[in-house]
Amino acid sequence: MLFSSRTTTVKFTRTIAGAAATLLVALGLSASPASAGILPTEAAVCPGQIFSQPFLSRGDLNYYTLVPGSQFDNPPEGWELRDGARVVGATHPDGSEGYALEMPSGSVAVSAPVCVTLQYPSARVYTNTLEGKAGVAIAVSYSETKTEAKPKPAGEAKATQGWEASQPFSVLPQIAGKVEETRTVRFVLTASGNGTRTLVYGLFVDPWIR
Repeated sequence: MLFSSRTTTVKFTRTIAGAAATLLVALGLSASPASAGILPTEAAVCPGQIFSQPFLSRGDLNYYTLVPGSQFDNPPEGWELRDGARVVGATHPDGSEGYALEMPSGSVAVSAPVCVTLQYPSARVYTNTLEGKAGVAIAVSYSETKTEAKPKPAGEAKATQGWEASQPFSVLPQIAGKVEETRTVRFVLTASGNGTRTLVYGLFVDPWIR
């Protein structure tokens, strides 16, 4: 799968100054699908976020910000674990030792809240099936919207044996309005399969500016 390449200059300019709209106009680049038809005078900025390239080894040159708690230090800060989901010791995708989220079939994990804007249309996560065939259904829940009580399905991370990065799935930021401003989302993960166990690690959101 081909991924769009974004220059370090553009990304760091976004991080430091938050002047994405100005860059889009100056460089003659298109707005993201999530903000199609919307060209804000100034892009909203989520404070304090750090960006990296966690999927570089998978051929994805894009920059992402980590959803708080999704490295699953024990306990995972801000996450709600239900129906058997728990933090366990695990080898990470990069070979280091630490923790991951273990999700048996039917279990649910609700992420810590994370700030996004209309310029954050997609996300990715690492999964690893310990036994059988499984996957993790992903939904989004935005504060002060109907999805807060009934999360909106956003995608699925199909899990195989061994760590794999999911395909990008939608963050659906437009659910919280079409005005370019910050909004808060929580991701709701539900493990599928029958009698299976899936490890989850590193949920990352992509601030897509191109």
